[in-house]
Amino acid sequence: MAKVSIILFVLLMLFNKTYCQVQYDNEDSIRALVNNFNYSDYIGKPIKNLLNVEPIKRYKKYSFIDRKSFVLSGLMIGFTDEVFIDIYVADIRFQPAFNNKRNWSFRKLQKEKISKIKVYNGRKVLKEF
Repeated sequence: MAKVSIILFVLLMLFNKTYCQVQYDNEDSIRALVNNFNYSDYIGKPIKNLLNVEPIKRYKKYSFIDRKSFVLSGLMIGFTDEVFIDIYVADIRFQPAFNNKRNWSFRKLQKEKISKIKVYNGRKVLKEF
């Protein structure tokens, strides 16, 4: 009987979306999930591979990074106002890197290969890959 109760409890927790949403909406749990993720597996892989896995796919906003004015160099994805990651690309191949309107294609950028990742909490870099 105890085994059945434990199994039912685990199944309920796995399929209860309200529980998952409440757990994820807590900024401390978001910070822990993002901070403990293994980013090194995604260096050299397309950005879309990283954006499609938990917990990364839960990002709420994104912005293009141009370290030199109007020259695309990556993508910033944010989970909260304090928790975000920068994804850098060394070689832009699927669209022109220079764009004086800064209106690059998010879809095309996702095809680019990741060269570096920085994980932030506020202005502090927590990890760099």
